[in-house]
Amino acid sequence: MTWEQNGNSIDFTAAADLSSGDPVIVGNLIGVVVRDVESGDEGAMTLVGVHALPREADTAFSAGDLAFWDADGDPEGGTAGSGAVVDTDGGGVNRYLGKVTEDVADAAANQQVLVRLEQIRPDASQEGVAGEIGDLLVISATFADAAGDVEVYDAAAPIAFRIIDVLVENQAANGANANTVQVCAAAAGASPISDAISLNGVADTDLVRAGEIDDAEASIAVGDSLYVNVAKAGGTMGGIVRIIAIRG
Repeated sequence: MTWEQNGNSIDFTAAADLSSGDPVIVGNLIGVVVRDVESGDEGAMTLVGVHALPREADTAFSAGDLAFWDADGDPEGGTAGSGAVVDTDGGGVNRYLGKVTEDVADAAANQQVLVRLEQIRPDASQEGVAGEIGDLLVISATFADAAGDVEVYDAAAPIAFRIIDVLVENQAANGANANTVQVCAAAAGASPISDAISLNGVADTDLVRAGEIDDAEASIAVGDSLYVNVAKAGGTMGGIVRIIAIRG
């Protein structure tokens, strides 16, 4: 094994004419073009640093916001459909860019937004958002002392994945009651993925594992839904459901 480079910049083959400063996507990498490059030629892209990129019209940003690249976005003061930084992943269509580094108001004079490039997207519900097919994900959903659905994704899964296990971290005293939690691909307990995991008699701090995973429902595509259905018969409920999956 030999050291090749620090990896802050890499070479790539341009699929179109690109100008210095243009965002570029190569597989699971996203970066910014270093120098002008013509289609078919080899160019250089940087994967790090803070860059001024075109801001989507009618969109304001605050420092720390997640930033995404919409290849068909409408930049403020630019050509409609030429691409812009937006504040949503568009249901998995827009690529994660990084984080905004300073506030920018929605004004005609503010045509750019400063973004610090990142290759892996942070997400409150995903403790290990993976960048490659086959990587392991842990998706968390917190449930409280009430029956009903806990929404993980409502027709908005950002990536495809296959659920392989479910672990419940119990944080309440259920008592001798037929309380259950169940991971489902639809609301109201429809399209169950796991069995109804019993919390009957389960004490605070106990861990309970799913007994079954339905392989016919376990694959979640981009834009699909995912819920945890909570059924309460009595006692006090509360805890965290850890959904273990492999990125598809």
